[in-house]
Amino acid sequence: MEMITRSMSSEDYAHTRKRAQTIKNFEKIQQILQRDVTRNITKSFTQHTKTLIQQYLESPINNIDNIREASRFLTRVSMVYKKLILYYATMPLYRYTIIPTMDLSEEIDIDNIMPNYQKILKTFHHFKMEKECFNIISCVIRDGQFTGFMYESDDDGMFLMPLDVQYCRVYGKTGSGEWITYFNAAYFDVGTNKQFVLGVDGDTSGCWDQCFIDGYNQYKEIGRSAQWFRLTPEKTCTIVSGTDDEFYMPLPYFVPLFVSLLQLIDTEAILASKTELQNYKLLLGKIPLMKDSNDIDDFAISLEMVNQFQAIIENSVPDLVGVGVAPYDFEVINFDKSTNNDDTDTLNQNINNLFSNAGVNKLVVSSGSSTNASGIKYSIANDTGNMFIYVRRLESWLNYYIKNNIIDGFELEIFDQTRYNEADFVQMKKEAATLGGSAIDYLCSLGDTPWIAWNKIRFENASKIKEQMIPLMNSYTMSGSDQKSGRPEMPEEDLSEEGVSARVSGKNDDRGT
Repeated sequence: MEMITRSMSSEDYAHTRKRAQTIKNFEKIQQILQRDVTRNITKSFTQHTKTLIQQYLESPINNIDNIREASRFLTRVSMVYKKLILYYATMPLYRYTIIPTMDLSEEIDIDNIMPNYQKILKTFHHFKMEKECFNIISCVIRDGQFTGFMYESDDDGMFLMPLDVQYCRVYGKTGSGEWITYFNAAYFDVGTNKQFVLGVDGDTSGCWDQCFIDGYNQYKEIGRSAQWFRLTPEKTCTIVSGTDDEFYMPLPYFVPLFVSLLQLIDTEAILASKTELQNYKLLLGKIPLMKDSNDIDDFAISLEMVNQFQAIIENSVPDLVGVGVAPYDFEVINFDKSTNNDDTDTLNQNINNLFSNAGVNKLVVSSGSSTNASGIKYSIANDTGNMFIYVRRLESWLNYYIKNNIIDGFELEIFDQTRYNEADFVQMKKEAATLGGSAIDYLCSLGDTPWIAWNKIRFENASKIKEQMIPLMNSYTMSGSDQKSGRPEMPEEDLSEEGVSARVSGKNDDRGT
């Protein structure tokens, strides 16, 4: 077999070597940022109760770590709480666009803008916006705070490494309005965490950023006065769930529901125990006495024979049936099932109270039926407004990062698009594009990143592929006989309760035919 070789210029070699080193270092960073798989992780958890939660909330600043642990405990034991977090965190689609911002009084130098525009589009294409933003918003809801440090590579994109918020403390704001965060150097003295700043077996290529290394070294040199060190604000993303006046106490978003959630868990456990008890039976047998005998304990059969028959009966009855013997008359004891709906009503009332306190329609996280589609629509719209407060905070920090780490003169905008208004939002962007608006915005609303959208537009224009396409069927290409008469069908959420009932029953199916 002939081997084909190609000579490589010094410039190509330098580029290839740099890329190989970057990938190697990035892999080491990934390994060290996560965990050493050769070591087992052991962690104990507190069984949180309503009493404990109430004690924590009496002094929330001193118990903020306990409150966060309670929140994490609830995500493990309460599916309702877990789905509430998922409902909010997965609601936004995190689709976005990036726009050059220019001096309107000057001519646009497209040749100067395009290289930078391409760089920033490609960088954020590798950022995996939906995945990263979901993690951030989930942590904000669950813990009350997310703090992450941005790591990037020229060729492999970037990601936000979440930090343990127990060791993070918000200090104040930068001149741009973003949070300044300090980190507790004592974190690296826990377990094997030293490897994050000292490396593994002398290899330091995968260590955390230099600001962590410098902070830890200063802590070891000076002592407790240097225990908290400042993280680089331009690379540290901190989002808190509360208002700015209580930035020092960022509590979990749903902390007012913790007692109600535990009450619901207790009610479910009580009803489950009661239901199980109602399936039991107890059979009691009487040991006969000798007739006309006045002696105490003068049984007609021996205890040995009683035990033999007892064993035979026990082996023949189901698990939920108990058997016993006594020197008196016996009867069957039933734990009768409840014939009313009091238990179900009690559970439903606790569930309704929980969602009422949360301000969330329970149908968005649990099964059920309702004809009030309009009410659900506006309930979701209200929830969307609440959650986009945190999306806007994240958007603000990403623009701060772009300005200080990539290039100034560009603005990232996360769309107000959710899983519940996706089709309407796409239609709005489509109509805007047909009237001279942004075609890239339209493609991005469909799920493309700006980098993919821009490449699609450039390729299709350059290749003239659209000239080879047959127009899709629409109202302009269809004949009059192919089109349905009458007005378009209204969306279900815009119907009244009577309209929804009529559509479900098919009452109006024959009209207009």
